[in-house]
Amino acid sequence: MMRCPTRRTRRRMALLLAPILTCLSGALLGCAQGRPTSSDAPLASSDPTSSAGAPAGTPTSALTGTAVPTHADIAALLAHPSAPGDVVEIDAFYAGAYGWGGPGWGRAESMTHCPSRMTAPLTDRPLPLFLRHLDTTQSNVPPESAAWLVATDAEGSVQPELPYHARFQGHFAEDAFAHCDDAGRIFVIEEVVAVYEPSIEALQAEARRGGAAAWPRVRDAARGYSTGLAPGWTVEGEGTDLVAFRHPAWPTYPITLTVREGEIAMGDRASYRQRLPQRPEVPPLLAQEDECPAPVGEQCIAVSLSGRGRTYELRVVHPVGLEAPQALLDALTGMVDRFEIEGMATRTPTPEVATTLGEGPFIARPTAEARAMELIPWKTFRVEELELVTEAEARALRRCDIDYGATSRDDARAHPQAVWVARLTGAREDGTQATYFTYLDAVSGMHLCTAEEGDGPTREGG
Repeated sequence: MMRCPTRRTRRRMALLLAPILTCLSGALLGCAQGRPTSSDAPLASSDPTSSAGAPAGTPTSALTGTAVPTHADIAALLAHPSAPGDVVEIDAFYAGAYGWGGPGWGRAESMTHCPSRMTAPLTDRPLPLFLRHLDTTQSNVPPESAAWLVATDAEGSVQPELPYHARFQGHFAEDAFAHCDDAGRIFVIEEVVAVYEPSIEALQAEARRGGAAAWPRVRDAARGYSTGLAPGWTVEGEGTDLVAFRHPAWPTYPITLTVREGEIAMGDRASYRQRLPQRPEVPPLLAQEDECPAPVGEQCIAVSLSGRGRTYELRVVHPVGLEAPQALLDALTGMVDRFEIEGMATRTPTPEVATTLGEGPFIARPTAEARAMELIPWKTFRVEELELVTEAEARALRRCDIDYGATSRDDARAHPQAVWVARLTGAREDGTQATYFTYLDAVSGMHLCTAEEGDGPTREGG
């Protein structure tokens, strides 16, 4: 049975179909008025800091047939703002195409019904909405002083479904957003006039091309390390305790490597486990990530790895906001994943998976239930089931990846004496119902893993 689209779905369909309908009407009625079509829309630029030029012409509103002022960029529109309610057109990049963040992200916008530059920014240049390195994902917003707008639709969505790069037609000054912090910059989109890049899929495909596993290696035998280095990078200061890896795209933002005598005890301070160990017999290294001082508008990341009497610190300072280079952070992550300290001990034999409960003592059921609740950000969730099982049973259930929380240098797998398996159900902040499974080490209460129902591991032994 075909389900009729909701009002929200109809609105989104209208925004995406508008360019097609406009071109058809222009061809049939002779009223295109210079509006760009798929043949004359600019192609995606290979320069991540540049934007495609605005097509020429004086467009007309598809709704009223009257002339619509076109602004080549957001900076020009902000410099010469339109009157309240006047319809204008702009060519812009929409970072909301990156999608929704993790739990808690966008909560303030959803509660206040105010889209913001965190959830739906429109900019003249590409802006990655999130920056990712190692296991960290963080929001990336345009600075207050930059040229940016906040996109929404007639329904007031805090992150409307829109193309990544397009010509948008809309207006300012909606009374519904008068209470919002960015009320003067909220742009209500009425129509998508032309689409230049429908999504970020091309950017993601480019990022996946040439993974770190294939990078050539650089080695310093005297200081006992080697690492992968992406093509196009150069090495400065080889054979010293301070090495700089530099790429011509970011000449003032090198990744530096400092070698110090003495090890640091990782323990609970370890925040990352290598994803691409060099040899199967050598356990993955643990890494400690720290923030370090950086100028305004920039961020500093320091990652330390230790072994064989030395500590190796990879560090990078990088810009944030419109200048943020995700590829630079990808290079840092790849170098950490490919880092090897020469002479490290090989693995001890992997213990057998336990098929019986260990000796304990195990944390009590109320303690396990409270711990599971702490790990879910939504207070509407409740523990529906809680069961104490063996390691083998927990693996057989495959509700989440039990090895995700493994921290031993000698074994890539977790081997708890027993596992508390918790099933939690409830409503997320957007009102949708969900079920999550959490594994806890039954002796220490340590969090082993959490996954939404249906998202558990598919590999054998997980």
